[in-house]
Amino acid sequence: MISLWSMSGTVFAVIFGVYLLFRATVLEKWGVAAILFGWFATPFIQQGYELGVLGKLLDVFVLVVLVGVSVKVRRVWTLLVCSFQLATTLSHVVVALANWNSSENIGYWAYFTTMGLLGGKGIALAMGIGAWESAFWRKQPLTPGITV
Repeated sequence: MISLWSMSGTVFAVIFGVYLLFRATVLEKWGVAAILFGWFATPFIQQGYELGVLGKLLDVFVLVVLVGVSVKVRRVWTLLVCSFQLATTLSHVVVALANWNSSENIGYWAYFTTMGLLGGKGIALAMGIGAWESAFWRKQPLTPGITV
């Protein structure tokens, strides 16, 4: 069950992702490619409403790539996208811990809301900030002139 509000982040992710694939630095393009790959591969590997082990490993892989990009590039949007991806990955851990020793499952609407806001709209918003940031830095000179 996928609601329209959670899927609307896909539109923004595609728009900002394609823009960043053309305008960002090489390392940022690797991060954007990992985000888009994870975004569109997830529906093919999930098992019903459950993400499954392969989907969780995919999220961890994307997180590792984004942390590596963030360490090297040091832009604001890479830090934001890492934080949203970390929150998304940790929500999988929280669901597993909540269902560990319980006969009741946690509410899936809470889980879907977290995935839609942090993993969907949050990552798309961070990519939008990255698109604005790359457009802004393209207008600035790469090395500022030294004035005496």
